[in-house]
Amino acid sequence: NYFVGSEFAKGEDNLWHADPAAYWPVGGTMNFLAYSVSSETEGPGAAKAIKAVWNEDNAAEQVVLTVPAENSQNDILFASVSGQKCKSESSPVGMVFNHAQAWIQFQLNAGATTTGATDIVTVQKVELVDIYSKGNVTVYNNLGNAFAKWDFREETRKNVLMDDTYNVTGTPLVPKDGVEGEDSDTIGYMDMLIPEQQKTAFLITYTLKGQEANVLTYYYELEHENWLMGHKYIYKIDFGTNEITVQPSVVTFDRGTAPEYQYPEN
Repeated sequence: NYFVGSEFAKGEDNLWHADPAAYWPVGGTMNFLAYSVSSETEGPGAAKAIKAVWNEDNAAEQVVLTVPAENSQNDILFASVSGQKCKSESSPVGMVFNHAQAWIQFQLNAGATTTGATDIVTVQKVELVDIYSKGNVTVYNNLGNAFAKWDFREETRKNVLMDDTYNVTGTPLVPKDGVEGEDSDTIGYMDMLIPEQQKTAFLITYTLKGQEANVLTYYYELEHENWLMGHKYIYKIDFGTNEITVQPSVVTFDRGTAPEYQYPEN
């Protein structure tokens, strides 16, 4: 191993540098395996919550990352390059990072038939049902085509709270990421990063205006497929006068070179 666990940070020249500096050895080719965590620097969701254990026999082949905190919301990215040739002792190595988690997003909307203050719905909470929110993820070099696998053998499934209370009205509000939704009645987004795993269900707890003592729940079972890493799963929840409708969709999680790509803060 030429170097193991070396931390790189972007300098004023917009290039990545190791401290201490790492230079190319004379001749030959090298394999690289890297991870990056986009997160706040302090608090329960800080990047330091991620613990890395490198394969001591061949560090460029495998690294295990432990996510110990519930809902830590660290955006874990990984990349690898195999058989890289040296052009000079300071040749840069280009790496494209992939996301190791699935991005779950709920969009709460007041339905088109919901008009006036008398039809306000208060969403008390949205929960993902019986899921894993932490665990170990092993990143493999795989000849420069890095892939990752999650391990939950020491973890327990549980319901995980998505976010705080929202009042669902017909008034358009700016969602948390500052971008208006497709419909004028979009009132806000709930976002969460979770490990790749089989889909389960979600549970919405809510009340109607004037009937706050009567707490209602809405249970929605998802198809038995996986929430895949690198994908964003969108659940548009429409609170109409007579019913609740769900419009699920999925898109690819934007690829980017860390840490320019930042997961939207909760």
